[in-house]
Amino acid sequence: NGETRTSSRKMFPFRLCYAWTIWKAQGQTIRGKVVVHLGKDEKEHGLTYTAFSRVTRFSDIGIAGGFTAERLTSKIRRNKKVKPRILEERKLKRKGQNTSISLLRNEIISLL
Repeated sequence: NGETRTSSRKMFPFRLCYAWTIWKAQGQTIRGKVVVHLGKDEKEHGLTYTAFSRVTRFSDIGIAGGFTAERLTSKIRRNKKVKPRILEERKLKRKGQNTSISLLRNEIISLL
């Protein structure tokens, strides 16, 4: 037949990567770049912390869709699993203040 055909192809620079749930990655240290999709809300207590603590450098993590600072401040306090912890922290703070006052009182008495 004698016909010559020309063809071309494009190659994309893919790299092997894996997808894990954040909980599956718990306990792992991930060296390299990581992209996490956290969603709009903290679906489970500690989800964001676990995601951020998997990487060795903050510059190695990317957040798909981003998130607001409110997620780490006011929204986290509304989580039902955090309420007992907040109450316990308040109780410990009061005990610490009472202890400081008692120590100060004892120190003043010893000076007299």
